[in-house]
Amino acid sequence: MLTYCHCICLRLVSHTDTVSIATLYSREQGMMAAAVHLGKSAEARRRRAMLTPLSLVEAVSSPSRRGNLVTLSDIALSPGGASPGGAVRSIISAFLADFLCAVLREGQSDIHLFDFISEAVSSPSRRGNLVTLSDIALSPGGVSPGGAVRSIISAFLADFLCAVLREGQPDIHLFDFISDAVRSLSEATGTALANFHLYFLYRLGRYLGIEPDMATYGKGRYLDMREGTFCASPPSHRDYIDGESTSLIHALSRANMRSLGLIKLNRMQRNQILDAMLAYYTMHHTPVQRLTSLQIARDLLQ
Repeated sequence: MLTYCHCICLRLVSHTDTVSIATLYSREQGMMAAAVHLGKSAEARRRRAMLTPLSLVEAVSSPSRRGNLVTLSDIALSPGGASPGGAVRSIISAFLADFLCAVLREGQSDIHLFDFISEAVSSPSRRGNLVTLSDIALSPGGVSPGGAVRSIISAFLADFLCAVLREGQPDIHLFDFISDAVRSLSEATGTALANFHLYFLYRLGRYLGIEPDMATYGKGRYLDMREGTFCASPPSHRDYIDGESTSLIHALSRANMRSLGLIKLNRMQRNQILDAMLAYYTMHHTPVQRLTSLQIARDLLQ
């Protein structure tokens, strides 16, 4: 039976030369694994660009002969649903890079042409007569059109969702929360962007039923992570968070996208809260402390 579904892409893994397996969370069917036909054609490249982490897509699913897999077809981006990493930008970037490879010719350098292309944030890639680059760094303002920080956050959150979301009945409210958060991530900047993954993990806990009991919070109190409650003195075990960090968690619990940028955290504080959240999820829901994207998020989200 054909089903029209709204999906959040979490992961895309090559299966054969022409088929990839997408892990998706859909509004209609919950978690699902789908076979997507991706070859080397222009249409296949377009599909692959749309299925980047946290892209919001609409597609038609149908039963597959491959066990519990479904087959996806007629894939299209949802309105406003480009990945925070930039699926639409990635499609445009890929097209312009291919176009530049075709029209630019080897020879004398052209400073004015280079300046025009660099200002347009395109980056031609030539396959012939390769040179080796070293000491590579972004030019000021030269972040790729896909958005490096958003791409890191998107990859980490997609990885995290793959770990914590379980197969079963669809949850419309959870889907709507995630899809709204994806759109908010696309618009976040500055400190709000740097704090976004912490804000998302806290809010997600509400939908999974593991949010700490904030009614027991008080300034200077400790969070007993085993019980999910705040207490006046440290518990007898080591699984607790001290008063300074609990005040930051309290701020996250009250934040929205407008106020998120007002929470000032340095890199150490951000990583301490992230570690505490991952430990809390591991205690109350699913082990999440060995995600492949975790170290990258730690190193780059300053």
